[in-house]
Amino acid sequence: MDRKELVQAITTVLTGIERSGSSLGMDYMVFQGEWLRSMKDFVSVSYPLKTDIECAVKAEELHKVLSKMEGDQIRISLDKGKLSIRDQGTILNMSALSQDTLNQLFGRMGALYSSPEEIDWQILPDDFNEGLELSFLSAGTAPSLGPYEGIHFDKQQFMSTDNTRISIYKCQS
Repeated sequence: MDRKELVQAITTVLTGIERSGSSLGMDYMVFQGEWLRSMKDFVSVSYPLKTDIECAVKAEELHKVLSKMEGDQIRISLDKGKLSIRDQGTILNMSALSQDTLNQLFGRMGALYSSPEEIDWQILPDDFNEGLELSFLSAGTAPSLGPYEGIHFDKQQFMSTDNTRISIYKCQS
């Protein structure tokens, strides 16, 4: 496997890593056959990466070591509960989550089992980022707001409220 490809995949999924370590497994990334995945309370990230491995390892630790490795090509395997990554001069062995803990984590990630073909993908409007930024100003985060918490996007329109202000943004395209 190309080391730079793996580093790019890990860099991408780091967005979905919980750095506080407050939730079980949320500081881990998951190798799941043809995907590399991460998740935390409000975001999950999946990156297509074929490894035929199923395990979860500490994301930031793996990223640091892989970034320092010099070989262009690496071999990746799972042996006796450890993820092994080798280049021409370095061998990295990382402990993976136990199978029971991994199964719990997969249970939490159930929504991520959808394949890209099963998802109804839509092209975002050209001014999507602008609408998101403007709606962010009045987005409430209090759990008492229930379904009004956060920002709601429906095809061409953003809506948000914090129970004091309300924002409605209609996309141009």
